[in-house]
Amino acid sequence: MSSLLVGLTVILAQLLVEPDRAAIASAVLADPRQGGADAGSVVLERRDGGAEVLVIDTVFAEYPDAYLEVWLVPAGEDPISVGHLRASRYEVEVPEAAGSAMGATIEISREPWDGDPTRGGEVVARGALG
Repeated sequence: MSSLLVGLTVILAQLLVEPDRAAIASAVLADPRQGGADAGSVVLERRDGGAEVLVIDTVFAEYPDAYLEVWLVPAGEDPISVGHLRASRYEVEVPEAAGSAMGATIEISREPWDGDPTRGGEVVARGALG
């Protein structure tokens, strides 16, 4: 009986602490360098208040000689940086200026530590939200 009570307490605590989430799109991330090998996944969630959040789970973490940059690439538009991937799980809010991420491509690139903020590195993962 006590284990049931503990389980219910944990579930209730998570519901109270976790924000409401609703997955509205997802994509499988593939590594184009490895013939499309599985590189993780990305889910687009809508949170309370309407904000869109990218939740990325990937096989990558930091490189010693480069960093991983996450890019939102809306159809027919220039890529928008949404931050540095420092761990295998990354959550980031889609910038309001980008509009919705629905239908966009998510790319993760390996960028050199050269001080240049533009995308110029090798794409290590890519997936289209749909």
